[in-house]
Amino acid sequence: MRIRAWLACAMATLPLWALACGSGGSSGPPPSPCASSQVPSTVQLHVSGFDKCACFNGTFALTQATTGIIDEPQVWSSQPITGCPGQTDPAYLKLSVESGSFGIGICDQGSDPGSGNSDFSPVTGGSCSPFSLSGGGSRAGNINSFCPGVEDLYMSWSAGK
Repeated sequence: MRIRAWLACAMATLPLWALACGSGGSSGPPPSPCASSQVPSTVQLHVSGFDKCACFNGTFALTQATTGIIDEPQVWSSQPITGCPGQTDPAYLKLSVESGSFGIGICDQGSDPGSGNSDFSPVTGGSCSPFSLSGGGSRAGNINSFCPGVEDLYMSWSAGK
């Protein structure tokens, strides 16, 4: 049985092998999208890595903003964030727990992570039970209305109770 598990890891691509076999960090492989019952009503999101737009560094309380009915992702959102240099619109840090958009985004009020006026940073590790997620820089979108430049490519984040 141990040989079969080793072979499964060895046959995977290197980045996936590193995560699944434990050599890529302690957080383990990315979990599947979490069911809403696995996500606490308030999520603590810690963000770091911003230099010019330091208003996005820190710990933010996210509360459930949408319930995921009628093809809408389940989203938890922060209060509006303002005060970054060059910012023209209020920003919201949002967590989406749906398939296809499982991660966080810096968004305008009406957008979900990865859609509309937002960026998207996927989950790269953690678990749904107990709830603890982590991720790195943005992989899609832009945040020019909130922080001119590309600092979101270098951020890191973690979410938990």
